[in-house]
Amino acid sequence: MSYCMMVGLLSGVTIAYFLSILQRKLKGSRTTGSILITFLVVLELYALLLVIVGRLALIFLALVLLREQPGSAFCAVDWTKLIPHIS
Repeated sequence: MSYCMMVGLLSGVTIAYFLSILQRKLKGSRTTGSILITFLVVLELYALLLVIVGRLALIFLALVLLREQPGSAFCAVDWTKLIPHIS
């Protein structure tokens, strides 16, 4: 599991925990549950939108930067000189 996924999971668990505390305190009202569910759905959709936009931006930047490679990116490297060996 990547670092970003763990942070997202922990923040989601934290938000759910605090919202459950809020729901217990406001237990008598019917509208409170629907407000909390609506809030969670909007929050999840917003987070999903941010993830999609971020990933599309990264793909776009990667493709744009492939067109602007410096000349040194195309030099052939003799990798056998870099491998440690005992002689």
